[in-house]
Amino acid sequence: MIKKIFSMILIVSAMMIFTIGMTSASSEKITNGNGYSQITYDNKYYTIEKTNFFKENNQGGLSDPNEYYLLNLKTSMKNKYKINSAKISYYHYYSDDKIDDGEVQRETKYITIKSKDKSSIYIKAPNTSKDYYEIHSATISFTKNGKKATTNVVQPKKYTWTYNKLLTGKTAKVTINQKGYGTYGAYQDNYEITTYNKLKITTKSSKYHIKSVKLYYYDPKTFNINSFTFKGNGKTVMTIIAPHKYLQIYCLNLKLSYY
Repeated sequence: MIKKIFSMILIVSAMMIFTIGMTSASSEKITNGNGYSQITYDNKYYTIEKTNFFKENNQGGLSDPNEYYLLNLKTSMKNKYKINSAKISYYHYYSDDKIDDGEVQRETKYITIKSKDKSSIYIKAPNTSKDYYEIHSATISFTKNGKKATTNVVQPKKYTWTYNKLLTGKTAKVTINQKGYGTYGAYQDNYEITTYNKLKITTKSSKYHIKSVKLYYYDPKTFNINSFTFKGNGKTVMTIIAPHKYLQIYCLNLKLSYY
């Protein structure tokens, strides 16, 4: 009798350990990751690429984003124009400790950058974890057919954008690829439309069979964020396309459930 009871205890204990193991791996919320976004402005004479590299922590926040600007002459312009340098004007935002409420202050700064290949200019925004910098204008010095001149770079109203992110969790990794277009002008004229929206989930082990995926989508037309739940059907690799055109994946609360 004692042997039977002891055997039953062992069986129950084993089942409990198995169940606990399954429970701990039955779902996971994945938020940690890194990625980059890129906006491309197209002008008659040049293109401007603004690239932002970022990391996301488990609270869904960004940490120390790094911004880069690249101005490229169009191929048809490279024989006529040679870029010499760019004078960048930017805002430096900082918190003034001398003011009781820590009000954010702004000052204008300038920096001159020389072109290395004469057909492009590369600018790195000097952002830090404490301060924030915003480039608002640039004057390009160039040579046209041997004559020197300057021009102010104006940000075009229309642009295209891409967004790529990799989220990593204990049970799976998630890649997000998006692209679209938008306009920049007065506040009421700003909009951004998503034309390509793909998310791919790859579990790190064949023992993780996806039961469901809960995502959040942002609608730029209504400014609403809605959740969608997709069935995994036991897959270990799963691809999701936005259920409606123009919706943008908002993955700060992506949750995976397993069988």
